[in-house]
Amino acid sequence: MSAAAALRPTEPLPLPSGLSLSPRLKLLLTFFRADLTVRPLDEWQLKSALLAFLRDPPLSLPLLPDSDLSVSRLPDLQKRRREEPVASGLLHVRDLSFLRPREGDGETEEMTREQEEEKYFEWRSTLVQKLEGIELNLEGVKFRMTVEIPSSDDFRTMKKTWEDFYSSELLNSSMNWFLYRVFLIALLA
Repeated sequence: MSAAAALRPTEPLPLPSGLSLSPRLKLLLTFFRADLTVRPLDEWQLKSALLAFLRDPPLSLPLLPDSDLSVSRLPDLQKRRREEPVASGLLHVRDLSFLRPREGDGETEEMTREQEEEKYFEWRSTLVQKLEGIELNLEGVKFRMTVEIPSSDDFRTMKKTWEDFYSSELLNSSMNWFLYRVFLIALLA
């Protein structure tokens, strides 16, 4: 088994040059107006409120630096329809060490790689569910937020898509070969 295959989903991958690749979670954020106000959007206030929400319970994301959240206003806010987004953002959760089992617990020996991977995916889906649809109230202006994991970062979905595609290709090619054989038999008969 290679070193990369034996890694747990929260452990960094050491590279030969002395560097390492650290796992991270990337979330795409989209903000919509949730009320009828037309006041301008304050990006700094929106980012500060969201960081406070992420660092406090029930989420309590430890060690989330300000630089891991970026929020940018979309252009032409006055020409926008109500259902169109007013801002977008990116949230990176780079420190996943709090998901690793503790060394002294005895939990490390009990959890297999698959169980730890399942724990990570459960935490990720719970985080997305808790963030999806929250409303932020900034001095009387309400914003609704949607969250999604980029398809390039969702390995399970990508793997399933590949498997479905290649299985259908295999089925199509075997079906075409079968029809070709039936056609040849009919020609020779």
